[in-house]
Amino acid sequence: MHTHFPGWKFSAAQAVADEGLHGRLLVGRPVDLPPGTPPHALAEALAGIRLRLYGDGVLRDEGTGANVLDGPLQALLHFVKEIRALAGAPVLQAGDVVTTGTLTDAWPVLPGQTWHTEVDGAGPVAGQLAGLSVRFE
Repeated sequence: MHTHFPGWKFSAAQAVADEGLHGRLLVGRPVDLPPGTPPHALAEALAGIRLRLYGDGVLRDEGTGANVLDGPLQALLHFVKEIRALAGAPVLQAGDVVTTGTLTDAWPVLPGQTWHTEVDGAGPVAGQLAGLSVRFE
């Protein structure tokens, strides 16, 4: 990984705006919300999601949506408020990808390893979220 910030010193807002924390980003399939899902129900469901991270079948870490500024939607709201406060900052557009943080710590990977996640939770999206699996070559 690389950053242009000297000594890897930067604020959370700079890291998000600079897309500075991804070596790679793997995105799963889109999930449709049930019609009429109230925003508070979605926020609570995403904050309550539990994720288990496995490397070569060994549980490496566990996390929850609340690890991300109390939940991914809360983190996105914080980002939107901060970017609106910056003169000349771009406006979010339909189709933009904003990553709101990780539910677990980042772990080093090696060629030949397979990593996967398992997701549990309740609410309007939890049953639709499947874990991801990736093999590093």
